[in-house]
Amino acid sequence: SYLDEEDKEKASDKWERKEMERINKAQRADRKKDETKRIRKLVDNAYNSDPRIAKFRKADIDEKAAKKKAKADAAKARREEEERLKREEEEKAERERLEAEKAEKAKMEAEKKEREATKKLFKIERKKLRTFSKEKDLFASNDDERVHHLAEVEKICEVYTLDQLTT
Repeated sequence: SYLDEEDKEKASDKWERKEMERINKAQRADRKKDETKRIRKLVDNAYNSDPRIAKFRKADIDEKAAKKKAKADAAKARREEEERLKREEEEKAERERLEAEKAEKAKMEAEKKEREATKKLFKIERKKLRTFSKEKDLFASNDDERVHHLAEVEKICEVYTLDQLTT
């Protein structure tokens, strides 16, 4: 109140005194606001100039960056692990498919060889039967009987199974 421009004591009546008080109050509020602003600026300057505060800020920034980097590295490692597992599973599936194809191919090849061997045995047995029949002159005494027996031998060769031909 000692800084007030208007002195209340010099006022002639109550109304003038209230008006002076109102003006002084507004001026005090302005001065207080300016002083607060000046102190705030002084504190900010001191805060920004203090190397300890700068060090704390840098430590906070570095800590946040380290946490962010650790999180990113963990996510990257997790993605790489998932990709590696997926790749291994695909490779395993491919190997299994190739093994299955190889086994199927071997099975088909074995079946083919077996069919060819059976076919060859059929051919040999039929040839034996024909040769045996011709050596015995088709077990016939005349030409009509020979033709008839020849047809029967060929029919036997075509109709009989390998087991029936061998016995």
